[in-house]
Amino acid sequence: MATSPGSTFQQILENGRDNCAAAGRKPYTVQYFADTAPIWLGLANGKIDIDFGPTLSLKYDAAHIPHTKFLSQFSSTPVGFVTAKGSPIATALRDAVNKLIASGDYAKILGKWGVTDSGIPQSAINPPSSL
Repeated sequence: MATSPGSTFQQILENGRDNCAAAGRKPYTVQYFADTAPIWLGLANGKIDIDFGPTLSLKYDAAHIPHTKFLSQFSSTPVGFVTAKGSPIATALRDAVNKLIASGDYAKILGKWGVTDSGIPQSAINPPSSL
């Protein structure tokens, strides 16, 4: 399996490695890459079996890289912006995203990238955690 070093994905893979042995299977090995190019090359030449990473980019890549396919989504992690506390940029970003949602442009953008099921209904500042 391949993933990015220092990522949530690394932690998930490291934490789950013992589950294979508990199920009577050989544990998987993980290779870490800071760039995706060697991962796609490894998939193409059989040196890597699986790339484990962000759903949105994997869906897009699998749709555009020959002989690959997106298998499934493992979990959902909210993605957002971070600004300095009290920054006026926070309100501007929220309002801009909500304007894109209201105009339908947000849905068009998600559609262009093939991730229509990954959208949010409304942008908010400091929304409640869904983790």
